[in-house]
Amino acid sequence: MSAPSTPPLRSLFCLSDGRGAALLDGWGRCWFWSPPGFDGPLRLARLLDPKGVSVGIRPRLSGAPESRWLAPGRVMVARWGDRARLEVAVAGGGSGGPALRWHLSGEPGLEAVLELQDPSAGSGWRPAPYGAFLPPGPWPSGPGGPLRLDIDPAGPVPGSPVPVPEEGLSATLRLGPDPGPLPEDPVRSLLAEVAGWQRSVLPSTSARLALAPTWARRAVEGSLEQLHALQHRESGLLVAAPVTSIPQWPGSPRAWDYRYAWLRDNADAGAALALGGDLEGARHLARGLAGLLRQGTQPVRRLDGGPLPPERSLPHLRGYLGAVVRVGNGAAQQAQVDTLGEVCRFAHLLEGAGGCPEELLEQIPHLADAAAVGWRQPDHGIWEVRGRRRHYLHSKILAWVALDRALDLAQKGRIEAAGATRWAAARKELEQAVAGRGTGPAGELTMAFGEGSADSATLAAYLVGYPLPEGSRRAGTLDFVLGQLGAFPLVARHRPERDGIPYPCLPFIFPSFWAAAAEAACGRREAAVARFRSLVRLAGPSGQLSEVADPATRRMLGNYPQVQSHAALVESALVVWGAAADPRLSAGRRHRMG
Repeated sequence: MSAPSTPPLRSLFCLSDGRGAALLDGWGRCWFWSPPGFDGPLRLARLLDPKGVSVGIRPRLSGAPESRWLAPGRVMVARWGDRARLEVAVAGGGSGGPALRWHLSGEPGLEAVLELQDPSAGSGWRPAPYGAFLPPGPWPSGPGGPLRLDIDPAGPVPGSPVPVPEEGLSATLRLGPDPGPLPEDPVRSLLAEVAGWQRSVLPSTSARLALAPTWARRAVEGSLEQLHALQHRESGLLVAAPVTSIPQWPGSPRAWDYRYAWLRDNADAGAALALGGDLEGARHLARGLAGLLRQGTQPVRRLDGGPLPPERSLPHLRGYLGAVVRVGNGAAQQAQVDTLGEVCRFAHLLEGAGGCPEELLEQIPHLADAAAVGWRQPDHGIWEVRGRRRHYLHSKILAWVALDRALDLAQKGRIEAAGATRWAAARKELEQAVAGRGTGPAGELTMAFGEGSADSATLAAYLVGYPLPEGSRRAGTLDFVLGQLGAFPLVARHRPERDGIPYPCLPFIFPSFWAAAAEAACGRREAAVARFRSLVRLAGPSGQLSEVADPATRRMLGNYPQVQSHAALVESALVVWGAAADPRLSAGRRHRMG
């Protein structure tokens, strides 16, 4: 069976070993892999160009397999009934290097087909004694190095049917012409590692969601497993998404490279890990964030802490659905005040959940000082608008969070309190400015000072305990956002677009989960449950969620899987069903705007 030219995202499984990731379809074909890490050269990029490199091994059988996780986020298995079974994983391959691993087994007489695609003139796959070799390729293969495919037993001719031995047929794809001997089966160690993580974390998750239905608990557990899989083993940081340039609108230049570590996304993921019960993962992430912050408050850096490469487009790749393909990200140079509050909130949550590492607590006074000054300045905001800076309300809300959480940590003696008087004064002045310049007649929060339009990011106010009006006016921001931007179950980010790109943007998934949390916070529990369940159903067999989705077709687009979508799922569920909400919510509600 030939591979589709453009597979829908919901049909793909993202596999990671905490050092890099690959996207494969349910047949085991790899559509995207950028070794040696998450943000390496686009060596296997058929997802971004129908003529790009792809690799697969499949049984010579008719019919589609049933595909599922064997270890969520790590190992997938495809089964053709009792006739064939295929396991695939991303795992170390010789001297700790990256590798893709396949193992096919099945009934006697089963044959396998190796699917090796690279149409570059003069540089396609070549037979080799160990299997096949792909030399360093020009476009459309990308600028990456050579790939070596080892077959065990060795020697089949690429593209021809080969018999599957009784013990099975294995294939290992590695970077480099001679990457060294293969290690012992690393897939078993991956399975053991995931099983250990599940035993350590999931009982706590289930206890916190004791009132949730089974489908909701499974969605939360799956999201925590996805976050764990995308956490870099060395730095503790999470990649925002392990693929680049899946567009936010078909055929548009709204396609960006997210294969890096954002302060915001990492802090949101850390909050989800801490609230969901993965304290070890949250502390590892906290130490990674502290390392980034010692270099400054740039909103995004590489997972190893290094600066991003300059943003550039790759015109030789046709792009997913015709979108522009980019590497690098210009957001690294933007001012994003909200990230200060995101990190402070994460540190505060982690401290309350079991203890925040001192390395991150040491950074909180500096972030609060920056928020006390920065809230007065316009910025590019959570949407990273590529235009003039504005006084975005979401940035003001999160600057308030930075000040509020720092004050609480200082009062408890966990951080240096020298700036507490200044932080308290700034918090009060900020509240007054928002009330006077950023609210409408029902007390609703608008997108920016002096602008009356809605912004779905302001729904964060319900999650972080920002002082909203009491009584019937409490739902003012929720009603305002849903009235202007809602397309059930999704919520658009804002209208109109502000960056000069002549294409719209599909609704983001993460603020749509925030809408469910806001509905629950306003006493609209049935609406919250209905929205949450509809959002979960956007995912395919892998349970993974992307960045945006089409409310008309429910098709996911945007980079995939998206850490922020899964983090929002976890926290939304804990607001709807759990007892582990942000402990500052009740405290924050004691300070109401007039």
